[in-house]
Amino acid sequence: MNSSKFYYENEREHFDPFDIAYLMEWSQYQKFQRPPEEILQQLDHEMEEAVEEMQKNKTTYN
Repeated sequence: MNSSKFYYENEREHFDPFDIAYLMEWSQYQKFQRPPEEILQQLDHEMEEAVEEMQKNKTTYN
């Protein structure tokens, strides 16, 4: 019997998913506090920039 595995599995049952917020940088945590519309607008903007960059570099991905 692997006691360390048992201990890990046992601890995992008590893991609080919200603890992960404390492990993130504050700026990362703040991303999840914004309204979904704002996040989608930022993603659209980032996608447009990426497309422009690829067109500028004439980069093709196979």
